[in-house]
Amino acid sequence: MELKLPKSFTVDRATWLRGNTNGATLLDEEGCRCCVGFLARDMGHSDTEMFCRSTLTDLSYENANLPSGLADADEETGAIYAVNDDDSLTDGQREATLTRLFADIGVEVRFVGDRHPTSE
Repeated sequence: MELKLPKSFTVDRATWLRGNTNGATLLDEEGCRCCVGFLARDMGHSDTEMFCRSTLTDLSYENANLPSGLADADEETGAIYAVNDDDSLTDGQREATLTRLFADIGVEVRFVGDRHPTSE
């Protein structure tokens, strides 16, 4: 599948799944999504396609065609996933780092709304 990244996308803090080292998903059973899940939605993927999937490669994108940061997680290429799931970061640190990492691949990310009551 050809990768077409949007110029920008929005993450709603109330439904943002982050700081989860137990295997985050693009979309979980409670309707929460990781930052890449918000990106994938804006790329045209349905909730059904994203449900309980972990990465863009699970949506039929070739790892080799993904920009650094969005390829399947490893130290070099999975920085966006790693930062989203790092439970040692505050939300402020996570947002600042993700903003920079997405900017590095030409995508603007906006964080809106209030934090979920169970987050920091």
